[in-house]
Amino acid sequence: LIIAGGGDNAASACGVGALSEGDGFVSLGTSGVLLAARDGFHPAPDSAVHSFCHAIPDTWYQMGVLLAAFFMAPRVYLFARTALAATTLLALGGFAAYTLMPPRLLDSNSIYGGCKGLEAGCHGYGIVDTIDVWGGIWKFGEGGMAVVSNQYAAMPSLHFGWSSWCAVTVVLIMRARASTPAVGTSGSPAPLPRRVWWVALYPAATLFCILVTGNHYWLDAFFGGLVMLAGLWIAGRVQAWTDGRSPQGDGGSVETTDGHEPGLSARPPGEPDLGAVAHGFHP
Repeated sequence: LIIAGGGDNAASACGVGALSEGDGFVSLGTSGVLLAARDGFHPAPDSAVHSFCHAIPDTWYQMGVLLAAFFMAPRVYLFARTALAATTLLALGGFAAYTLMPPRLLDSNSIYGGCKGLEAGCHGYGIVDTIDVWGGIWKFGEGGMAVVSNQYAAMPSLHFGWSSWCAVTVVLIMRARASTPAVGTSGSPAPLPRRVWWVALYPAATLFCILVTGNHYWLDAFFGGLVMLAGLWIAGRVQAWTDGRSPQGDGGSVETTDGHEPGLSARPPGEPDLGAVAHGFHP
C-alpha cells in the first residue's frame, strides 16, 4: 500500500501545474496565497515570504500568505482584508450591472460566442481563445465550469484588481515592518528595501497575460484598478471609524507596560496610519 500526500498549497500547485522554476498561482480563499515554484530553498523573512519543500522531489516553493500579515502587521491585515472584500463586492456589482463579452469570444462559434450558429471567425477580429484552442486546467464553456462561471464577467477585471491588491498589500507589510523600530531602540525608522518595486511586476505580468490571451480589454483592467482603489478607500474609512471607537479616540488613553496602546486596532508607534494612507484614494 502506497500513500502519497502533500500540503494544501503544494497539492494545489501540483493541480495547476506550478511545478517548475517560475511557475506560480494566486489563490484567494480563506487566507489569500501567492505561490511560486522554485528550484531551491529561498526564504525571504524580511518580506513575509516563506519557503517550503514541494510535493515533488528536489523542488521548493515560495509562498506569501495574507494570514502572515495578521502576525507581522496586524493593522495591515485588517486593512487589506477589508480592501479585498470591498474590491470583490464592488466588482460583483459591476458584473451584474454591465455584462461584457470578452475579446476571446468575439469570433467564437460556441454557445457563448459572438459567432454562435455561424462559422468561427465570422467577424474577422482574429482574436484566438487560447484556452479553447490549446487548453488549460479547465475550459470555461465545458463541464462544471460552464455551470458555475459567468462567461461575460469581464468588466471590471478582477485579474488586474486582485493582482494590484496583492502588490499594495505586500508594500504595506514591508512599510509597516520597516517603519517599526526594534524593541528597546530609538531613532529614524528603517527605509523600505530597494526591491520593493518588484511587487509591481505581478500586476504588470497579469495585465500582459489577460490582454494577449483575449480575456480582457484595456478598459477592463483600467476599471479593475479603479475598483481596487475604491476598495482601498473604503478600507481606509472603515479603519478610521474603528480607530475612532478605540480608547484613544474618545479622549482617553490606556497604556500597557511597554507604552503601547492596548487592542488590535491601536496603531503601534512608527507604523503607518492606514486610514490616512487610503484617505487620498477616491473612487
